[in-house]
Amino acid sequence: MRARASILLAKIRTAPPVLRCAWRGQLEPQVHDDRDFGNLRDKGPQEFVLVHDAEQAAALLRAAGAEGRKVRVAARRHSSNGQTLAAAGELQLHLDPLTWGAPRLLDDDLLELPACMTWREAEAFARSHGRSIPVLTDHLGTSVGGTLSVGGGIGPRSLVAGRQLDHVERLRLILPSGEAQWLSPGSEHPHPDLFRHLFGAQGILGILDRVVIRTVAYRPITTQFRLQCRSLLEAAELSEQLCAAGLLAEG
Repeated sequence: MRARASILLAKIRTAPPVLRCAWRGQLEPQVHDDRDFGNLRDKGPQEFVLVHDAEQAAALLRAAGAEGRKVRVAARRHSSNGQTLAAAGELQLHLDPLTWGAPRLLDDDLLELPACMTWREAEAFARSHGRSIPVLTDHLGTSVGGTLSVGGGIGPRSLVAGRQLDHVERLRLILPSGEAQWLSPGSEHPHPDLFRHLFGAQGILGILDRVVIRTVAYRPITTQFRLQCRSLLEAAELSEQLCAAGLLAEG
């Protein structure tokens, strides 16, 4: 019995940090201001401006353009290749999720979200209205705009529902010039391919302001894990080991 528990604990200790945090009841691993999420890029102390809304973001983009200054955009700072980190002479625009605006349900199945909102917050809001986002990734602490900007959104339901970006109805983009436009697959625009090129552009085409995404009816699902033990004593010993490791709540 103790051998089984030791093997389980060894696997947990060697698991990735994000998974360990989830097992221990912590939803988010630590995010650093000067390093990317994967700790692969470190550009030192960041010069940043906390941006409260789309109007301020547009003004900052116009000012940076007039000065010829490069701008980096960060929301929840989960970039894995350092694209949100500002080098010397560059400016990081840190989008403030507390003041950027609230989500809203447009009709029976369309949800409008601020792009700096996390998928966890978006799903919680959708469920409060009996709706659910069709595809969710394994890590819900990333922002809506951040996930879309890397061309992703792949989760367990992607085999039947595609990627998160496949469910975007339209979005509002703040261009580097400061102009804001709503874009959709069929929208009239001087560059009709801009909508699809946003997914994977990593923020170089502008700042995602708001996203309208299609939803589905919420269906409660409970995930269960079953560990078979040969006796009550064995079950008690396993429970003790899991409690000691912080994986099972006592009481």
